[in-house]
Amino acid sequence: GTGGFSLWELVGMVTCGLLAPVCRLWVHAGKSYRAVVEEMKGSLTQDFNCVASSNLGEAEAAMLDYEAGIVTVPLEKIPGSNCNLVWVQDNQTDPLAFPDPKWTLLWSGHRPGDAQERHRLFAR
Repeated sequence: GTGGFSLWELVGMVTCGLLAPVCRLWVHAGKSYRAVVEEMKGSLTQDFNCVASSNLGEAEAAMLDYEAGIVTVPLEKIPGSNCNLVWVQDNQTDPLAFPDPKWTLLWSGHRPGDAQERHRLFAR
């Protein structure tokens, strides 16, 4: 009891300091959109002219651009888009009523750490 740190307290603090960044990376990887984009890329048709998006968040759009080189055309801003693919983001419990019957589902998926969120890729 001299009021200083014991060796065990010091070891505990150093261990926590070293493990915290590793744990943050692990949690981030589990919630990352990278796996979603990689999985979806296998469903892309070679002849698509562009990819429209509906309800796609900024983080998801950025990851789609970064990982696949695809810049989406938001239907909320450009509703008359002539893209022959569309990426729809919605929720399993509150799905968007999209698209009309002329669209065909190519792919559906979600992040490994989030089963509620849903991403779908349609073609026409």
